[in-house]
Amino acid sequence: PGLPQGAELEPSQGPAPLVLWFQRLPGVLQARAAIYVRRQRNELEPPEWAFAALVARSWKKDVLISTLVLINAVVILLDSMVPAGEEVPSLLTDAEHAFTAFFLMEWWVRVLGFSWACLFEPFNMFDTVIVWVCGVLFTWVLPVFGLRVRAIRKLSALRVVRVLDLIRSFRLLSAVRELWILALGMVSCMRLLFWMGVIIGTVHFMFGVAIVELVAKSAEFQEDKHVQLHFGSLPDSMFTLFQIMTFDSWGYICRPIIYRSPVAAVLFFLFMGVSGLVLFNLMTAIVVRMAFESVKQDEDAVNRLKDFQRFKTLVGLFEVFQEIDQDSSGKVNEKEFADVLTNSFFLKTMNALGLDVDDLPGIFDILEDNGEIAIRDFIVGLLRLEGRAVARDVLKANAQFEGVNSDVARVEADVAKHATRLPRVMQTMEATHEFSDEIQVVLGEVVERLNAIGLRRTCRQTVQELPAMPLPTARQARRMEQAANRRGG
Repeated sequence: PGLPQGAELEPSQGPAPLVLWFQRLPGVLQARAAIYVRRQRNELEPPEWAFAALVARSWKKDVLISTLVLINAVVILLDSMVPAGEEVPSLLTDAEHAFTAFFLMEWWVRVLGFSWACLFEPFNMFDTVIVWVCGVLFTWVLPVFGLRVRAIRKLSALRVVRVLDLIRSFRLLSAVRELWILALGMVSCMRLLFWMGVIIGTVHFMFGVAIVELVAKSAEFQEDKHVQLHFGSLPDSMFTLFQIMTFDSWGYICRPIIYRSPVAAVLFFLFMGVSGLVLFNLMTAIVVRMAFESVKQDEDAVNRLKDFQRFKTLVGLFEVFQEIDQDSSGKVNEKEFADVLTNSFFLKTMNALGLDVDDLPGIFDILEDNGEIAIRDFIVGLLRLEGRAVARDVLKANAQFEGVNSDVARVEADVAKHATRLPRVMQTMEATHEFSDEIQVVLGEVVERLNAIGLRRTCRQTVQELPAMPLPTARQARRMEQAANRRGG
């Protein structure tokens, strides 16, 4: 249904990706659609809980939460320093309850401010697990049933990751810029780390099997305790290869084996070249590239930085205008504009906007209106002039076009004013046409009668013996005249 007649669906070119297969499960697409709709409503509609949304978006809240997270980490550190079997000081226990209550309240503020759709963001999902499992469950629920999970409860120290929120809020500051690049690069490379783990594990497995079969099981090393300790089994071989990949005491491990087996030397050097040099350096390069790409794609930071730069430009232009407006009239005339061309502050601001000093005398001609420049025209015009000379030419052409457009507007107004008289003129012309037709008919009848009288008298006075001829009617006379004209043409 809905396909054009004769159209057919193309057959599948292969098995569907795993992601598509997962989305076909009942309720998955519906859930994603509901989350998307809820997020769009959050952007387009005012929040249901305005105060909660205001608090959730406040940078002051981020500073407070980050401070409490760091204090909570210190409390967990002091708790971990208590020897096993001793009573935990009541101050630390009460502090843990207070932190759990505060973070739970902050979690509800976020849910009310951003709606339930925010819980499906990865960072909020992680924080939800920390708050409800490591906080509420292990601090309040399980102790009621007599269960003590002190070790697992310390996992709430992972909440230190929330400090990234504070870094994100102040990422536009130059002092925090490098720290934000490091944090964003670390977060954006999680998928890369997973696939690098897969590749490194595959390489370790391949070389581990080769070393076990070619070295550890060879007759030369079967009784060698050093070889059997490090490469006696596949897990031991892979763990030792990981140590070699990090160049941790690799000489102590490999030197005795290399002296006795050239095959082992080839395997070890090939493994160190592939894993220790190629993979590690390749992963470093990819991490650096992804970190800088993530910073470039941080649209929020880019937009805020553009707004901040635009605000600074507007303030600078307003100060320049006040410097030019010597009589405080709110407008600048040609003399005031010419006097300020030697002002160093004005020239410095123009250079910051990318305007050529040689083009400054012609700026007044572009922006002036009746010999003066208002503050709005001055600021908006200079913002448009910012950049290449092409933009300047376009603005000049735009000013000329606006002048022509104003003339066209006046002509249109005059036409619209006189257009109301046209219907009356048309009606008068139609009435005149009707009257002319009637006049022609009357004149035709008069001429017909006059002709009849005159011809009859002439005939009677000149030719008495001729028989009387019937006189043509006006219609017949008209037809005869038209026939004569056609013959003559």
